[in-house]
Amino acid sequence: MATKDFEMENFSDRIKSRAEDIWEDRRRLGAKFIGRFEYYGAVVALVFYSAILLTNIFMRTFVGSQIAWGQEVILGLFTWSTWLGAAYVVKTHQHLRFTGLITKLSNRWTYGVLWIEWLLWLVFSAVAVIFSVGVIRDYQASNAVLTATSIPTAFMFASVPVGFSLISLRVLEQIVVVTRDFRAGEDLNKYVELHEDEMEDETHD
Repeated sequence: MATKDFEMENFSDRIKSRAEDIWEDRRRLGAKFIGRFEYYGAVVALVFYSAILLTNIFMRTFVGSQIAWGQEVILGLFTWSTWLGAAYVVKTHQHLRFTGLITKLSNRWTYGVLWIEWLLWLVFSAVAVIFSVGVIRDYQASNAVLTATSIPTAFMFASVPVGFSLISLRVLEQIVVVTRDFRAGEDLNKYVELHEDEMEDETHD
């Protein structure tokens, strides 16, 4: 009986360990998806964008016509991929900045420059969202749709407030992570020229 109880106990431990491994794998997968949400969205939009564009080129060349709704849908997909991509490069610190200057500053000055950058992003994003929402409401009021589709034109312009909202979210995320490291006395230059995987690891620790 003692042997049997011992075997059952080991079996229970193995099941528990396996369940914990599965949970950890799913947590990491979920964290990776959240960390690259904008990236995946931009890629999906670009895939459809490319497919429709190539189809239109083929049809114009060999059939003499094209998809009636193709051009406007392509523009919509392009705007979504653009603003989602913008949020992703802000998140990974790969946007345009004066890297050469910042890397020569002390840790405290670097932190100060990053705060200026964050505040500018937040203010600019707020202005973009406020004005774009007004445009979207005008299109909603007119019930405008993309040519030869039932897709509201407002959906295409919704990429602006969604994109800048994601940018603001990523900026707030950076503030938390970088401030934590600054208080811990870590070198902040690692955030000036940072590879995307490193940023994701820092964000989801």
